[in-house]
Amino acid sequence: MKKKLVSVLTGALLCAALVLGPVHAAEASNSVSAGSEANAKPGSVPAVRLVMSGIALPSGISVLSNGSLVITDSVRGRLTLWSAGKLTVLAGPSDAAPASASTENHIDSGYYDGPVDKALFNRPTYTAVDSKGTVYISDTDNHVIRKIKAGRVYTLAGSGTAGYKDGKDEQAAFNAPAGLAVDSGDNLYVADTLNHVIRKVTPGGTVSTYAGLHDESGGYLDGITSKARFNEPMGLAFDGNGGLYVADSGNQLIRFIHSGTVTTYAGKPGTIDPQTGYVPGRYADGNREQAGFNRPRGLAYAKGTLFIADSLNHRIRAVRTDGHVITVAGKGTPGDSIRPVPEANFNEPTGIAFSSGTLYITDSLNHSVKALEADPLHLQPAQSDMDLLDELDLLPPGPDVQVWMDGAHLQMDGGASVFVTSTAVYVPVRQLFTGWGAGVKWTPAEQEVTVSKGTWSCKLRLGKPGIFSKSGTVYVEAEYLRSVLGMQVVYDRDSNALVIKSWKV
Repeated sequence: MKKKLVSVLTGALLCAALVLGPVHAAEASNSVSAGSEANAKPGSVPAVRLVMSGIALPSGISVLSNGSLVITDSVRGRLTLWSAGKLTVLAGPSDAAPASASTENHIDSGYYDGPVDKALFNRPTYTAVDSKGTVYISDTDNHVIRKIKAGRVYTLAGSGTAGYKDGKDEQAAFNAPAGLAVDSGDNLYVADTLNHVIRKVTPGGTVSTYAGLHDESGGYLDGITSKARFNEPMGLAFDGNGGLYVADSGNQLIRFIHSGTVTTYAGKPGTIDPQTGYVPGRYADGNREQAGFNRPRGLAYAKGTLFIADSLNHRIRAVRTDGHVITVAGKGTPGDSIRPVPEANFNEPTGIAFSSGTLYITDSLNHSVKALEADPLHLQPAQSDMDLLDELDLLPPGPDVQVWMDGAHLQMDGGASVFVTSTAVYVPVRQLFTGWGAGVKWTPAEQEVTVSKGTWSCKLRLGKPGIFSKSGTVYVEAEYLRSVLGMQVVYDRDSNALVIKSWKV
């Protein structure tokens, strides 16, 4: 349900890396003003920057040990290398037409092994690099896995014809292979997309089915790897402990394979639409079990955080170490803006890689690669106020302010309720936080309320700006929740609703 945002409690757009100063969105013309932006520090907001442009529908991206980037130029059937500020052709044709928004057809396609400057591909999509520096490519429309080593292109596995068969070298068959990942033993894992399974390829070229039950239509089932079902799996990423994440794009989920078992890691399972063959996509941040995605594709793992190219949501998402899914960057509508995180946007981001504090993103329909400085251990959300409202089905407006916190409608018991003035919104502390499930303790000697939930806690002392007592009830200004406690706060006048997201527990 889409809602018209008519009133906002100052900027709730937060930046997508370690914040040095508060970030504020512009207020709507009829919004309730509730604070100052004087504390914002110029340059403190991380920005999405352009690394390169002119690659025709870039998909996969990998980082070599020297920091160079390997990117697939899918339309022109080649692999490119970005190194020391220069873009060169790593393998495939060097003379090809420039990319543009009208680029649709694969203008240089074929299938030929040999020296890198003679090799031909047919819509190469994803890449991976092993410990020896060998570059692997999913040559999707040739239905094979290729590799680049010592200046030559070889076929590692696949017959060149769509099919499904385990075996060695050209005896094996794939159907539109996509995402790739390499384990600690240099075994290669392949998201065999239209076979709806995950395959394993040894360094010697022997192919086996690692997880998933092969069929023509795909499905959804957790459990032992031989019985589990996927629906057009795409991106893959290892977690460093032998666990493999899978972007199960047709199911709009992130799955996890470990110790012979497939589980759903992030996203809410849905019903496959028989007309499309996919679960309808959606968008929701929050607890990973309730999060929503729309054709997740590329994955990257760093320091306990999983980054996701959420392609048809036009966003970069992350599952943080605390289990929350957040939006790192992107506005939800296609665009091409290289600006500070709250204003930046993408057009179907597809591949993603993390290296030395930088997230690299293939922005496919913008024919470019973009980058964002990001600390995986200190990510903050870049969710807009409209995004927050769109996650909820608010109740019809009534005389009392309806209060929502972390996706739940709170019952404000105990007599006190939220009240709104011409300049601000005020919330009864005990009723808000007990309804949220937190412990609330009043200390008379200190004139202070202590709120705690899980490992998170805060103290609210009377006399501080935005905190006061009225008729025996302690109130906090909603702006205080945002500016001091770091919560996202939106007041929607049309629905008479106060919506809060804690981002804390």
